[in-house]
Amino acid sequence: MAVAGSAAAFDALIARHRAKVVRVAYVISRDEDEAEADDIAQAVFVWAYRTLESFGADRAFSRWLLTSARNASTDAMRRMRRAADIAPRASR
Repeated sequence: MAVAGSAAAFDALIARHRAKVVRVAYVISRDEDEAEADDIAQAVFVWAYRTLESFGADRAFSRWLLTSARNASTDAMRRMRRAADIAPRASR
C-alpha cells in the first residue's frame, strides 16, 4: 500500500518502525544526545519515502529499513569524526 503512494500507509510504517530505527541510530552513533539519533531516523524515513518504489516486495521491509538506518548512522559517525579532526587543525 505504501509503495502505491498512500501517505496514510507510509505514516503507519513510520509509527510501526520508528522506535527501532531511532534505537539503531542511537546505538551506532553512541551519542548521549537523542537528538542526533532522531535526526538520523528522520533522514532515513525521508530517504525511504523517496526510494520506496525501488523496494522489492519480495524483501522484508523492516530489514531494508534497519539496514538503511545502520548505514545512515555509520555515515553520520564518519562525518562527525571528520569534523572533529578538522576542528583542531583549523584552530592552529
